Amino acid sequence: MRVVICAPYPFRDQDRASGDGLMQSVVTLAHALANERDVDVHVLSRAVRTHDTTTREIDGVHATWVPDPIPSVDYLLERSLLRRRFAKALSDLQPDVVHAHGEPPFIQAALDHSAPHIVTLQGLFAQQTRAHTRAAPLAYRFAYAMLRRWEAGYLPRIRNLIAINNELADSVRMQSPNVKVFAIKNPVEASLLEVADAESRPTILFVGQLSRRKGVHLVLEAFDRLAGRHSDLQLRIVGDCLQDPAYAEALERQYERYVRDARVVFTGPANRAQVAAELSRCSLLCLPSFYEASPVVVIEAMAAGKPVVATRAGDVDDLLGNGNAGLVVDVGDLGGLTTALDTLLSDPAARREMGR
Repeated sequence: MRVVICAPYPFRDQDRASGDGLMQSVVTLAHALANERDVDVHVLSRAVRTHDTTTREIDGVHATWVPDPIPSVDYLLERSLLRRRFAKALSDLQPDVVHAHGEPPFIQAALDHSAPHIVTLQGLFAQQTRAHTRAAPLAYRFAYAMLRRWEAGYLPRIRNLIAINNELADSVRMQSPNVKVFAIKNPVEASLLEVADAESRPTILFVGQLSRRKGVHLVLEAFDRLAGRHSDLQLRIVGDCLQDPAYAEALERQYERYVRDARVVFTGPANRAQVAAELSRCSLLCLPSFYEASPVVVIEAMAAGKPVVATRAGDVDDLLGNGNAGLVVDVGDLGGLTTALDTLLSDPAARREMGR
């Protein structure tokens, strides 16, 4: 059986380091499927760094990238250039099943093709793109509006859905009453289960895109409130700022005194081995997002045996076992976030218990 996964996939090794949880889960899934008997796994993706269709085999996965050199121009054309390239590639690949993830062009390509489709939604653009939309650059606001409109068009067409949380399942059922739903959480690499604890000082870890939606400013404000009480405390912020570089630069300037003393460290993007090392060294993971669906990094922290302090976004409560593996606070609640961090930083025994 030939399965084509239509989704973001790293064109270069460093692309995976800057990729989000969606890309990480796609890579994990593709390589796990490639180990199954009688499954011919292909990934169809896009790349801005090529002007020709590029194919490679990577550990049993056949990857194809179609060129997408100027996405901003193609947005004005309703992504018609990319959709035509996807359609041709799918016609050439002749899949038995198309499994689409993430961005609208991937999902639209799967729905337009004649083979049976499965769609994994990693969130709803109608909700995700409204978090701090007014503060986003004009180009982003235009793109967000397009994403919401495209989503409204393809949700009623989905017939087979992998839902990573109940909210997504319910939202699609409202638009497509006959959809068949499979409840499956995002996958993570099994190697994280073998991460050893190497904590040497109290350390809060954030891993994710540096954007307003992720609430990076909240963890920094909470750190500022706790820095005097926990004199050896460090905050490590791991991730790319491509989505909102001005936001990230402003935060680095605002907290420059801590950056100068290496109490706050902006590491930039990290590969999977580096993320595993950061998890090994941290005391806890903090994810103060304004919107999530089912954050991969929370599952990764749990696999690595680290407790989590996060906001009540998406299915975080469910992932953390309603408090068994971490503490959850309301979205945007800086006081609650600070108190939760202080509670776990002050109680190593509780951290160990939650990380078991």
